[in-house]
Amino acid sequence: MAGKAIYAGLLAVQQGLKAPKDKNGGKYKYRSAEDILEKVKPLLQEQGLILLMDEEINADAVGSFIMSTVTLIDIASGDSLTTKSPAREDVGTKFMSPGQATGAAVSFSRKYALCGMFAIDNEEDLDSPTYQQARKPSQKPQEARGKAQAPKPTKDTKAQDTIRKQALHALSERMKELGVLKEEVQALAGVYYNKLTTAEMSTNEICDLANNLGKYIREQTGQSPITFTDGSFEAEMILENHSSD
Repeated sequence: MAGKAIYAGLLAVQQGLKAPKDKNGGKYKYRSAEDILEKVKPLLQEQGLILLMDEEINADAVGSFIMSTVTLIDIASGDSLTTKSPAREDVGTKFMSPGQATGAAVSFSRKYALCGMFAIDNEEDLDSPTYQQARKPSQKPQEARGKAQAPKPTKDTKAQDTIRKQALHALSERMKELGVLKEEVQALAGVYYNKLTTAEMSTNEICDLANNLGKYIREQTGQSPITFTDGSFEAEMILENHSSD
């Protein structure tokens, strides 16, 4: 069992660590594992702590995944604490070699293992569905004849569903234009928006991903996707068109 010294040191690091989302992902900000390490290393030195990171490649019925382990060690006592985080490995994609796909999964899993160790809050973007839902006052379910009745869709809800379908369609069309696979888009969703899948992304995030898909592919692989004509892209106009309704 770890002694009090390592917990006191960890508490001091957690209280002193500031690792904001300061990387620009289009309209949204994000942080990487490298950003966290850059901020935390001086604090670890002050507290006499060292950090070790290790990865294992595992497999299940779905496919392979990376399990990152972050270990915090107190130099004086030798006591240690660990946190772990998995990330699915997307291999065999068009714009990512197996090595690049593994590297992306390692970076993603390390980031969340570090967040767990140092209590870094992965706060939601202001326009994300979970953030907006948290802002709404709780409502008691209506009951009729002893059974809960689902609320009827409102005009606003239908409009939002329509906008989201259009955004997903625009993203799908851009993927076809650039020859980008679904697995690659899912990986980009994790890197730039901290979401495991596009289903977790807000409508604004989906539009932003569609608009910046080519740029993100170039940033992650160093390769240029198929060239396309610049102009008013469909995803850019979806929200603007409906905001005037």
